Amino acid sequence: MSTQIKVPENQIDLVNILFTQLEITYHNQFHKAFPDPDSLKLAKQLWLQKISAYKNEIIFKSVDHIMSTSEYLPSLSSAVSYTHLTLPTTPYV
Repeated sequence: MSTQIKVPENQIDLVNILFTQLEITYHNQFHKAFPDPDSLKLAKQLWLQKISAYKNEIIFKSVDHIMSTSEYLPSLSSAVSYTHLTLPTTPYV
């Protein structure tokens, strides 16, 4: 059975899905990086702010690729950098 995650149109939903995927994929690293609800909330707010210039699908694919190729929890900068290196970027104007 193959289930694909639909990329949400809403960026808040996108951040929530990404963080859920990161938590499942990098469980121990994730909980070390975000040990309490306040740090997790701040991280999500920062991601939301920084990814707002990109289409949701581009950020989703970037993080998905990193999760498939890296054994370490990706940083925000690596997720954004990957969009510049390998994916066609179309920031909102």
